[in-house]
Amino acid sequence: MRRALRRAHAQGLPVDDPGVKASTLAALDERGLIEQKTSRRSGKTSWRPTDRGLELITKDQCNLLARRSEYGYTSSVAHAMLGEPEAVVG
Repeated sequence: MRRALRRAHAQGLPVDDPGVKASTLAALDERGLIEQKTSRRSGKTSWRPTDRGLELITKDQCNLLARRSEYGYTSSVAHAMLGEPEAVVG
């Protein structure tokens, strides 16, 4: 469920997406974590996280200093500076 919620945040989940089970979408919707929204520009409807869903996604994410300074911070350990002491919990 968390993967589907993060994907909805990053790019939106199309309503007819075959990669996500209908039961997962129903469970997220029932808990008030996602809702259907229609894009003004394209007119496509997709699942997007609610404020409650966004809070759940960002609550446990930490920000680490990226290996390449032009990228600033990253939440990926693989892209973080080795032995990075500065971890900012968001």
